[in-house]
Amino acid sequence: MARVLTGYTVQTVLQGLFTVWAVMTFTFILIRQMPSNPVEIETERLIREQQLSYDEARSRAAALFEFDPNQPILEQYVEYLGKLIRLDLGKSITSTGTQVLDQILQYLPWTLFSVGLGLLISFTIGIFVGMAMAYWRGGAFDNLVTAFASILFGIPNYIIALLIIVSVVTPFIMPYNEAIRLWRGGEDIWGRYPRNAAPAWQNWFTSTDVSNTIILDSADGDGNVTIEQLSADTREAHYSFEFDFPYDTFPPEVSVFASATYDAKQPFVEMTWITPDGREIRAGELTASANTSFRFNQDDRLQRRLERETGIDGVSVVEGLFDDPAQEGLQVLQGTYRLDSTALLFEAIESACQRLLCRVYHDCLCHSSSPYSCDALRHKHCSTGRDGCQVQN
Repeated sequence: MARVLTGYTVQTVLQGLFTVWAVMTFTFILIRQMPSNPVEIETERLIREQQLSYDEARSRAAALFEFDPNQPILEQYVEYLGKLIRLDLGKSITSTGTQVLDQILQYLPWTLFSVGLGLLISFTIGIFVGMAMAYWRGGAFDNLVTAFASILFGIPNYIIALLIIVSVVTPFIMPYNEAIRLWRGGEDIWGRYPRNAAPAWQNWFTSTDVSNTIILDSADGDGNVTIEQLSADTREAHYSFEFDFPYDTFPPEVSVFASATYDAKQPFVEMTWITPDGREIRAGELTASANTSFRFNQDDRLQRRLERETGIDGVSVVEGLFDDPAQEGLQVLQGTYRLDSTALLFEAIESACQRLLCRVYHDCLCHSSSPYSCDALRHKHCSTGRDGCQVQN
């Protein structure tokens, strides 16, 4: 009897391992048969938004995702299996610079919560409905519930629980028109609240104080801006924003989005990051066009600079910006941070607008003598000299 059980156990384990291997191999083949890949998609985005050459954009994209589509397929397969065995799922496409495993672990508690709630609701309802079906066995109620249960059998319990919660709670807390506006999304919504940002109330269920989004809006008088006239057509705009960071974890991303109007000469922007202990870090520079983005985690030069300053190989840009050098290893330095930005405007009617976005910081940064406000800018990019942002002194 023991020998039979042992043989059955070994057979079941081998079948399970074979199934896992088959699924992994099928996924590997399927992804590589698709007409595009993450490197090509990111390369196109870098060319479009940062006006990089194809070779430079492709090099950055390949380094970001640690994936070379030109590598021999057998080497790719062996590397793929090795990473999966080590639980190295690579970097996320939707949340730049973030490990996929970190994202899974971030949302795992809410998945377990949803599944648990669904099971609790289904067990509770099932017991009482089953008692009623037994009492009226063979009747209309019994037949109706049996048919309905057959339809719902293929839907996971946590999906049903979420649908019940949303259908009951949403009408009381959100008007219909607002729900439609948020559902359709758009830059004015997802620009302020990233799609992958976890809800702030996740801190209710953990002892770790995870970083929240902090919104600073120049239209509300946040920040400080000064304009210096260097010549008849050249101005230098200095913009400074401070924010407190009292959290225990590093923010997953820091990005700057810039929009500018010009006839021939694009505005040039330099950024400096000032830490609570007074260190000044040259964060980077960009040439602003009609729609430009600067993602700190993708700047290889800044990453290498922070590696040298922290002495930690492979440190990410965000970790280097928020790291406490007085502590061993990577520890968040809590306190007041500041981002200083200097924009050179080379034309009399030129205007430049910036939006800084990280999980803890987001703002519309404007330089212009236009009568229009930053609030209006959120709904349309600067397209002429008159459609710039209002300078708030």
